[in-house]
This record gives sequence, structure tokens and C-alpha cells, in this order.
Amino acid sequence: MAQAANNAMSGSNGKVQYGASPTDVAHLTKWKRKESNKLADYVSSDTGGATRREAGPDDEEISFSALQPKTQAAEVFKAGQGVDVVLIRDSTVSAVKYTGYVFIESVEENVDVESGKIVSYDVTAKVDGRLTFVPPT
Repeated sequence: MAQAANNAMSGSNGKVQYGASPTDVAHLTKWKRKESNKLADYVSSDTGGATRREAGPDDEEISFSALQPKTQAAEVFKAGQGVDVVLIRDSTVSAVKYTGYVFIESVEENVDVESGKIVSYDVTAKVDGRLTFVPPT
């Protein structure tokens, strides 16, 4: 998506929402979406010794990081949990969005060693199927 030089896209208002009635991830610091393909490599008598590749199954994963709210007593995300998500690039009405269902692969807590409190966390999730791209309106 091309943007004018003086109107560059910014992620400063991006969001991650989760659940059937979408709730914002509090104190979000960043999110990332990765699309990949498990390519099939092969060499045969017809390739002259060169490695050839064919597209395999598509895969997607997401990750995000957030600061831990002081009032949050329990973990919101748990490894193995399935949840609906919405990824939003910015908070404008016409924002690009991705929606879908993911399974939480890992939750990493970053702890302040002096207080022992969790100060931030990172979540990685695998997409079940494909995320749906919702273009800007």
C-alpha cells in the first residue's frame, strides 16, 4: 500500500483485540504478522543437479508484546488456548485489519528481578487456517 512521503503509515495507534466480543490488549507495545510457505525442495535427473522448489502449504503466525497492567491479577493468555483475534494497523475508521482464529503457542513473561512482578509479556500464536484481510474503506 503506497503512502505519500508526508503521510507515512504509522503503527503508533495499532491494536490487537481478542475474544468473541473483541477486547483491546491493554498497554500494547507492538504486534507482528508473519506469512510463510513450507516450500518443497527436490533434485531430480530432470533438474540438472539444481535444487527446484514448489509451493507447499501456507502458514501464518502472529506475535505481540504488551506491558503488564498493575491491576491485572491473572494471566489473560495461556499456551494452547484458542482465541479470536483482530489485528489493526492504526485506530482510524479506515484502518487495515486482519481477523481470524489463533492458537496461543507461547507466553513469555518478563519479570522485574527486584520486585518479582511481571512487567511485560510476549505472546506468539499460530493462525488456524488463514487470517482474513480487511482492506481500508
